[in-house]
Amino acid sequence: MSPVGSPRKTLLLGATGYIGGDALKVILDQFPDQESHFSVLARDEKKGEAIRAAYPKIRVVHGSLDDTELLVGEAAKADIVLHLAHAGHVSAANAIIAGLKQRSAEGKTSYLIHVGGAGVLVYEDMQAGKYGEHSDKTYDDWEGVSEVTSLPDAAPHRNVDKVILEAGGDTRIKTALVCPPLIYGVGRGTGNQRSIQIPILIEKSIQRGQLFQVAEGKAFWNNVHVHDLSDLLTLLYKEALSGDRKEVWGPNAYYFAENGGAVWGDISAKIVEILHSKGLVKDTNIEKLSQEDTAKITHFGPFVWGQNSRSRAIRARKLLGWTPRQRSLEEELPAAVDIEAERAISA
Repeated sequence: MSPVGSPRKTLLLGATGYIGGDALKVILDQFPDQESHFSVLARDEKKGEAIRAAYPKIRVVHGSLDDTELLVGEAAKADIVLHLAHAGHVSAANAIIAGLKQRSAEGKTSYLIHVGGAGVLVYEDMQAGKYGEHSDKTYDDWEGVSEVTSLPDAAPHRNVDKVILEAGGDTRIKTALVCPPLIYGVGRGTGNQRSIQIPILIEKSIQRGQLFQVAEGKAFWNNVHVHDLSDLLTLLYKEALSGDRKEVWGPNAYYFAENGGAVWGDISAKIVEILHSKGLVKDTNIEKLSQEDTAKITHFGPFVWGQNSRSRAIRARKLLGWTPRQRSLEEELPAAVDIEAERAISA
């Protein structure tokens, strides 16, 4: 067992991204002595320099998720791997597991914290071809975890989820899969600080001069502030440092990360009022778009704005004491509009 705060070699993927950059800051704010034991992946020198400027003791490894041999080698050297870069990159996930299996064969224990995505839960709507329709179907990560860990292979992100969960069957590879929904708020990392669903909805609406929704706008998504998500990832990292609680890890260690949720039509109604008050759209009407027309705006739009992803985050609250503290999505929307308006002006 290793006491919290003792040196553990850590590999973090996604340090220049939205989730990974914010999590890196929170983890090292809480565990500053770990900085010199951190390695992070960066695709180019400029991004690496930004990380070094913020964290001078960090080791920056130049490469991408497609560099299989590099990832295998780096994972084989790490006591803890934080894969916060890409929820759907199968070869990267396999490379990380291959490196950890090398460690397992040597009798070494490793911890893998992977961030997936609650897009995996839109599977039923995808199969039924439903867009903008209501659904009460709710998944939970406690009593209902077996349903989540056995979703059909065709579900989004499921291919990578399976790689991570199956690796947790190795007693020396301790896995935890974190599944966030819509993420909002400004990140605090050195690279990308912008999320996707809310910023792009606002951006495209400003460009069009009118807000839109998918069909009747009745699809529901949970949400979480990026700072609260980082707190959850930090709690898991703390558990990895100590290694004391086996119930935190394994094939059932699937953690939803929600703090409430909303119907997309309600979100659009709130956004359009803010946009109109600032003169950024011509009126408060919300255009109802078909799946095909939404896809013309952005290919992923029909899924992230038009299909249901409803979950309950029980595991993190029960096992880790996770308590989200940040302001709600509704409270965040005025700031989100201001940021996108500024981007539009400077574009």
